[in-house]
Amino acid sequence: IQANHDILASEHNSFFDKFIKNLRKAFNIPEPKEEYDLVIINQKTDTKNIQTIEYNTFLTNLERKKRFFLSFSGKQTAEYRKIESSTEASILEFVNKQISDMQEILVLLNALDEYFKANSGNQDKDKIKGLKIELVTMKNTLIKANQKRADYTSFIEEEAQMKKLGIKDVD
Repeated sequence: IQANHDILASEHNSFFDKFIKNLRKAFNIPEPKEEYDLVIINQKTDTKNIQTIEYNTFLTNLERKKRFFLSFSGKQTAEYRKIESSTEASILEFVNKQISDMQEILVLLNALDEYFKANSGNQDKDKIKGLKIELVTMKNTLIKANQKRADYTSFIEEEAQMKKLGIKDVD
């Protein structure tokens, strides 16, 4: 993402752009936010929405989310133990929230990939790196997580029905 962003930013490196940057530095005027207008396509209704994201904020949130997930990677981490000691309902709520957050991020990353491809100049088209492989991997991981969540939910519901009927677990 950063490499593609840098390629797009380098297209605005004319003499005039450099002059404006130097004026901003001289007068301590902050740089304008780098915003991208992404076209979000709703797969179910086939409608298009335009969503503006501030690039640096989005990238910071993405890095924060990555570090957050890495904190659960080992069973000895405090975050893992905290989740492990939580109630089943709170764990399920946590997993639901994380899956929905990641689905939103996946949609934004897909739109950002399309934006980079569509808005790069002809001379830079071959330099833009596609994110399709990474996006497919993320999507498959989300599908697996969603499937495990659904399996768990159905198991809990089945267990509750068995208790209602007075059938005890025979393991």
